[in-house]
Amino acid sequence: MVRIDRLLEQESVRHVINVPNTDGVTALHLTVENRRYYWAKALLEAKADPNLRTRLCPPITPLEGVLLQQRDHENLPVLRLLLEHKAQTHTAAETSPLYLAVRGGLFASAQALLTAKASVYGTNLSQPPLLHVVVATTNSHTLDLDQALLHHHADVHATHQGKSVLETAVDIYWRRSSVL
Repeated sequence: MVRIDRLLEQESVRHVINVPNTDGVTALHLTVENRRYYWAKALLEAKADPNLRTRLCPPITPLEGVLLQQRDHENLPVLRLLLEHKAQTHTAAETSPLYLAVRGGLFASAQALLTAKASVYGTNLSQPPLLHVVVATTNSHTLDLDQALLHHHADVHATHQGKSVLETAVDIYWRRSSVL
């Protein structure tokens, strides 16, 4: 088994740590995709850039790659590691890391992103605001998450398709109660 820490001690390896393949994928992208915490830690300590985007469609950072895997608690250590090493939570991308977490039902990841000061304001106006997404996803974790979003100043007046968060919540409640 290769000891990554020994490998990274070599200047020739450290020099190319952020060099991507033809798809723009770096060693860090591959490492976090495979949930290799200690390898990711070693790469980040050797100055791997956690904010490099791939050339894939859509281009993603290692942080976004972790969130797209849809494994909340399994990926939490790697996600926190990326955040500790300054992975950007505010991106100009169409979908923010926090939105990916909330939309994917990754509530522990969303809480970690909020703790890291991720913006509760989305960049894509065609997507519903985060509070709307949380209200539409009712389970035991959403109450904590909507309170966390409100604590981080999510816009309670934001509308989506002409409806406020409260109107969306009432609509969902009535639709679900009429099914029963």
